[in-house]
Amino acid sequence: MAKIHPDTHFSSLKRAGAYRELEVIDTLDLAFSKDFDIFHNLDWSAMKAGNQAFGELDVVMVSPQGHIVLLEVKAGPLIVEEGHLKKEYKKFGFGLLKDVGHQTKRQLTATKNMLAESGFENLHISQFLVLPDYKVDSASIFYPKERIIDADNYGQMVTIIKNAFNHFSSAIHQRTELIQFLSN
Repeated sequence: MAKIHPDTHFSSLKRAGAYRELEVIDTLDLAFSKDFDIFHNLDWSAMKAGNQAFGELDVVMVSPQGHIVLLEVKAGPLIVEEGHLKKEYKKFGFGLLKDVGHQTKRQLTATKNMLAESGFENLHISQFLVLPDYKVDSASIFYPKERIIDADNYGQMVTIIKNAFNHFSSAIHQRTELIQFLSN
């Protein structure tokens, strides 16, 4: 079993999608060895052009070699609007549509920048969009189909992620520091 940060048994389920995120974490925990670290619900903040941006990383996996896989989990229904995949969030009784592709790009960019600014070198980062309840028509959205784990291939999630890690065999010398950084 992988090392989970923080322990999911003590996680509070603040939102409906958290159930699916915990399912993903539990699946990965059972499938990967103790040499892997799995972080979840990591808040981040970054500066861009004088403005502060905030976000959250649903799941971050670190391989024994120090390589990273980011997973953005979107549970439930999604909407395709003008070729963009969107998720509706209810806030104050109103529906707010958020562009999933924009969100994942922002997360990846912020993660890369924060790690680079903290001195981490030669990190390999892969990112997947996990849609356990939604089937994607590959021609309908602006996100690479090979980086989507949807309702059709959700049962192969572990294999897909293992294959992503297998592309990078070289180890980084800063793995311990990376785990400490992600542990905050």
